[in-house]
Amino acid sequence: MKFLTYRMNMKKLLLLFLAVGTLVSCSKSEDSNPEFKINQKEVKLNYDGSFNFKVENASNVSWTSSDEFVGTIGSDGKFEAKHIGEVTITGKVGGSSVSAKVVVEPYITGVVEPFFDFTKGASSVKSYEKRKLISETSTFIYYSDASKYVTNSLYSLEGGVLKSSALMFVSSSAENVVKFYGERYKFDGYEDKIGFFTSKDAKIMVGVTVDANLGLVALYMPNTSKNKASIKMASKDYHSVVKNIK
Repeated sequence: MKFLTYRMNMKKLLLLFLAVGTLVSCSKSEDSNPEFKINQKEVKLNYDGSFNFKVENASNVSWTSSDEFVGTIGSDGKFEAKHIGEVTITGKVGGSSVSAKVVVEPYITGVVEPFFDFTKGASSVKSYEKRKLISETSTFIYYSDASKYVTNSLYSLEGGVLKSSALMFVSSSAENVVKFYGERYKFDGYEDKIGFFTSKDAKIMVGVTVDANLGLVALYMPNTSKNKASIKMASKDYHSVVKNIK
């Protein structure tokens, strides 16, 4: 009797394994249907580039992007890059799917952004910064930079906590500065001669402008309901500080 029960249980287990194996086999055949092939498995673009994806032997493809901040894809298969990063493009045809990787590469490298964790204080700024310290008070820290694009970095503190950060650029690099922020941040409009950009997580706003004393400058602040007005005020504060240092 025990042997009969054992055989019955083993038979049930075997049937279960066969059923699972059939499901797995079906799933694999749907995801790797040799009838459907994407025209490119990996594409490299810049943030203002595009590429037309197509699937062989398919006319009705449903396209999706794994990260629409990096790039979007239309119903016609046209991928439009937005910001640097990597994204997976998936085309679904019935129960089958094909995919490709898109790498959005930067035009501009070599720019070290300032420290912008606005919950930290001066010690965190100084631990982060590798530029040459020029001046420091309880409310401002000022560094010089001899890199290709950047001339200085500047920090404003209030109550010991970082309030805003800034990068000052070589005046002739305006076009490259716009590209640098455009390929990393979401452009959020132009107002009072300031171009505004927001980070992917919408926590940081950057204002890029030309100031009579600062030159070409990018101002970083927390992204709040009063962010644009605050960036305009920060520009004036930095203007006064740099003028006194010089």
